[in-house]
Amino acid sequence: MGIRQLHRSFVKAAGRQRVGKQSRETLNKALSRALRDGLLEQSNEIGLAGIKEQILRKAGCSLIVVRPRSSREFVEIPASEIATVMLRLMRRDPALSFRALYRAVLDFYETKRMTANIEQRLRWIDERRDQLAESVELR
Repeated sequence: MGIRQLHRSFVKAAGRQRVGKQSRETLNKALSRALRDGLLEQSNEIGLAGIKEQILRKAGCSLIVVRPRSSREFVEIPASEIATVMLRLMRRDPALSFRALYRAVLDFYETKRMTANIEQRLRWIDERRDQLAESVELR
């Protein structure tokens, strides 16, 4: 789960609409402690600075879990998860053009519009998909 998504989920569960400074700071302190205590693991798949770009998972869990988008924004889906979906789609049809591949990924995540930001993210992931998904055994 991305830290941005965690913040949103926490605030929504608390019956609020916005992630305020105090909520964010309190959550980040709790996350830091959980990381220090080894309860959570953290990774920065896309190499951007800042805590919002980090991916959290329960310690010892599978590195990549492919699942439906559900309430996640497309940008909140971990790059390694999207790369795994791309590799699976390419295994099924190695002749897919990059456009058809990107459209198939959007269809998998039930996303209709390919905005410029989404296309840029897909292109970035596509260029690195082997490295992002290399630790996953494809079924």
